[in-house]
Amino acid sequence: MAEIDNIEQVKKVQAIALNLYRKFAEICEENGLVHYFTGGALIGVKRHKGFIPWDDDIDIVMPRKDFDRFQRIAKNYLSEGYGVCDRWTDKSWHFAFLQFMDLKSEIEINLAEIPRKSSVWLDIYPIDGVPNGKWRRKLYIWYILLHRYLIQAAHIKTQSDAIRQRGAIERLLIALSKKLPMNKIINTDKVLNHMENTLRKYDMLKCRLSGNLLGRYRERELVPTIFWGEPRNEKFEDGYVKTPHNGRGILKMIYGDFMKMPPKELQVAHRVRILKSRDSE
Repeated sequence: MAEIDNIEQVKKVQAIALNLYRKFAEICEENGLVHYFTGGALIGVKRHKGFIPWDDDIDIVMPRKDFDRFQRIAKNYLSEGYGVCDRWTDKSWHFAFLQFMDLKSEIEINLAEIPRKSSVWLDIYPIDGVPNGKWRRKLYIWYILLHRYLIQAAHIKTQSDAIRQRGAIERLLIALSKKLPMNKIINTDKVLNHMENTLRKYDMLKCRLSGNLLGRYRERELVPTIFWGEPRNEKFEDGYVKTPHNGRGILKMIYGDFMKMPPKELQVAHRVRILKSRDSE
């Protein structure tokens, strides 16, 4: 019964997230900003023409210049009950991407070790370029990932996905991070500032490869820049959304055979519970 209840909650969150995306797309259209569906949301477009049935969030990527501009103008929509969560608006947010939020909604999320309450959101990531030279690129990626690991270590109880399966080395590092006072050793703001300034050094349009180095799949999310191209309009639920010009190529590079359904044990809904929504006010 709990599983059925959770799927019903997921469907309700999907409806709120879809309306939130429509507002986001409207803002982008008004301001000439480019964006694309990515990750599980893009798989949903290609495989289901809508949400993956057990998924409840929408991931968006934007070229860095569009990402930065959206971050600046999003505050103009506070009067309508929309806003952003980033490290400037929320001191407990220790990430270099942002969330566009429906501030009139509230849900409880149980993914990390410590549950948290939040508004329904869209995850929005920047697309950054990387050096063209092979070895220079490898060193650069390692440098960015080191910064990500340091930030995660300093906030292990809120940044580590408690559900995700990990290898022995990752489990050992997480255990050590929980034992040591890493939040006192690592200056998170300094690390984040340095990482963001480094990411801004490479304009995606001048690089052969670009992508979301802040994403779950790290360097696997780097794809030929030409794959992004002019956004396409594709069917999603009862409307249309923006997708990369070669979305299939991007998904194949990250996931392999993305059209194949995962085994039943991996078709797991996020543990969410709706506490408040616009239509309940």
